[in-house]
Amino acid sequence: SMNTIPPTPPPDPPRLAKDKKRSPTKPSRPTTSSRGTTKRITIDSDVNVITAKKIKISHHTSPIINLTNIEHDSQFLIEPSLKKKSTSTKYQPSEDYVNGPKSFAIIQETGYSYPRLSRLRRSEHRYPKSKCEDAFCVKDLRRSDGSFMARLFCLADGHGGSGCSEFLISRMPHRIQELLQDHPANFDNKDEQQWFREQMEHLVRQLDDEYVEAKRVEFRRWKYQREKQDDSNSIPFVEDERFIINDQSDSDSIPPVDDGSTIIINVFINDWLINVNVGDSRTFLACRGKNNKWSVEFASEDHKPYLERLALKIYSNGGIFVDSNDDPIKFDPTPRQRRTRPSLKNARIRLKGQEDENEDGVPYINDTGKYWSINVAATCGDLLFKLNRSRRVIDCVPDVTFRKLGKYGGDRFLLISSDGLFDHLKESRIDEQNNEVAKFIGGLLDNGESVMNVVKKIGSREKYTTLFKDFSQVYDDITCILISL
Repeated sequence: SMNTIPPTPPPDPPRLAKDKKRSPTKPSRPTTSSRGTTKRITIDSDVNVITAKKIKISHHTSPIINLTNIEHDSQFLIEPSLKKKSTSTKYQPSEDYVNGPKSFAIIQETGYSYPRLSRLRRSEHRYPKSKCEDAFCVKDLRRSDGSFMARLFCLADGHGGSGCSEFLISRMPHRIQELLQDHPANFDNKDEQQWFREQMEHLVRQLDDEYVEAKRVEFRRWKYQREKQDDSNSIPFVEDERFIINDQSDSDSIPPVDDGSTIIINVFINDWLINVNVGDSRTFLACRGKNNKWSVEFASEDHKPYLERLALKIYSNGGIFVDSNDDPIKFDPTPRQRRTRPSLKNARIRLKGQEDENEDGVPYINDTGKYWSINVAATCGDLLFKLNRSRRVIDCVPDVTFRKLGKYGGDRFLLISSDGLFDHLKESRIDEQNNEVAKFIGGLLDNGESVMNVVKKIGSREKYTTLFKDFSQVYDDITCILISL
């Protein structure tokens, strides 16, 4: 139960090739059965995590998310196959559910690639990643007396591994529930909004510190083990038990993984929507206008290197900007009154001054011989960019936005998605991407399509070429949550 000690996150995976945010990948060959059999859903009652092996679609239309045999918690960690399947799990109704989103559907697909110089699109020619690095949850938040308080949707897009995304998803909902549990939450009051904004900044930083420091312990232990093999007189390594997430006493021979994650949270409380965003996963709210045309009413901001406010801080704290070939991009540190820098549109971030080994033993160079770099300007995790605790190159300060929704009339929807959707669209400008996707979804809804069918089509990146690029060699993990309001 989330009312007790938060569940322990799954152990970090073995060291694998990183995804496109950290380094080019060569995914493993497919291991799925040619018959496409579906494995049963397994429920772990101790940690309240549902693992749906080879299950693709999660759909919900009743006023409650709680699953049979699980008390007031609805956390999903899905590891899907290339086959699209739908769950048949029954949901329990809730008598105390009030005004809020009553229909939503979720699709998640593990990333894959095709052989080079091949344009074959049949699934048997795909090379899937070993594991999806996205994680998400949907949870009803409750007050101390057990009554309904809010509904929360949370998505974390991991890179370099799934450890950080699963860590965030396993802890964030419970921490937010504790934060709001005994608070009046009157967000019509600007002071209340500022209070929540400050609390969320503190909460995100707290979880980020927990994960980063745990990774620091892992890397220092790994460094000590290597030095011990070379020098029998090395100083013994003393661990700080406060920052140990997983006991790796049996896996000291496996190098640790420096991974990170975005996180985007949407809380429906009373007649308010609260959006909390770190990274480049995205939320947008679309509405049907008087002319029956769909348009974007609100959209979160992607935290990319080209944002002026983030670029200046990254550069001043020891980061440099490079292109896809790892060549430095000239950067003028003089602040200017502008929102973005066009010269950094496709920039990546890496550290400068990487000649000497750092005391934590985190490698600067990846398996291809290039310096580690990243294309997102705000994340959780990513120890390499937070080696200096007081001068983080990449930080995790969230954007917190409040939007008053009023009554739910069915003429709006909210889309929450990882960048696995938007990176494969034909349109490259963010505002146009949002508008095109809003029109696509709105048109399907106007034609009577259910949210489940709509989200299936959104996830079909190779089928709808009017919206998506005609062909990509590599397809990233994708998770989409569509909510009808």
